[in-house]
Amino acid sequence: MKYVPGYAVGNIYGSSYLRYYGNGTDDKVSLYGDLPLVIANTGSNAGFPVRDATQRILGNSQPDWIGGITNSFSYKNFRLSFLFETQQGQERYNQLGNFMAAFGIAKYTEDRNTTKVFEGVLPNGDPNTQQVWLGQGIGPDNRNYTAGFYRNIVRTVSENFVEDASWVRLRNLSLSYKIPSKIFNTNVIKDASVTFTGNNLFLWTKYSGFDPETSSTSAGSNADGFTGFSYPAVRSYLLSINVNF
Repeated sequence: MKYVPGYAVGNIYGSSYLRYYGNGTDDKVSLYGDLPLVIANTGSNAGFPVRDATQRILGNSQPDWIGGITNSFSYKNFRLSFLFETQQGQERYNQLGNFMAAFGIAKYTEDRNTTKVFEGVLPNGDPNTQQVWLGQGIGPDNRNYTAGFYRNIVRTVSENFVEDASWVRLRNLSLSYKIPSKIFNTNVIKDASVTFTGNNLFLWTKYSGFDPETSSTSAGSNADGFTGFSYPAVRSYLLSINVNF
């Protein structure tokens, strides 16, 4: 992340796949994901998508909007209350996703012992037709693919790990029961209640990591676009008894 005069606070900059612009103009800032990928036709990465080291805007860590709803309901001696919270429209760089791709833990890396022709065009605009192996070392075509596609290419492209980090969370749910005073049959205890409370019970998100609300940096940092290497919010339960004398 960096702050650039004239651009929004919270922009996430990073590397991407090189796109083919044809007769179009590249502003060296924007990412046009609908353009075809450029596939290398020379060098050690021939047949693979080309990494573009230009620092482009890949997303923004600031939500478009935030919201919450809370309410409580009472029926006889029962009281139920809840709090939902949401943040929508922000992105995060998934550091754990990068790690899982590099070390073959991510589900999508299970094709690493297969061959593939990447959809895209050569630098001159011709369609790519070269078949390559996604694995490491010597492939079935006797070519040395060294550390393989997922370590040589995927892990080095920031674009792959910037995700929609919008979320909705059931932050709090509490159910109380007020014990009738006649049960105690004494003047010492006036009333009592029992409450069960749950925190961070449910999380709805498309983010593939643990928790899009967490940050890999400290609370005082303004670089809040990175997550994945910190603990998710704790799901906790509390049973409490309140007695008035």
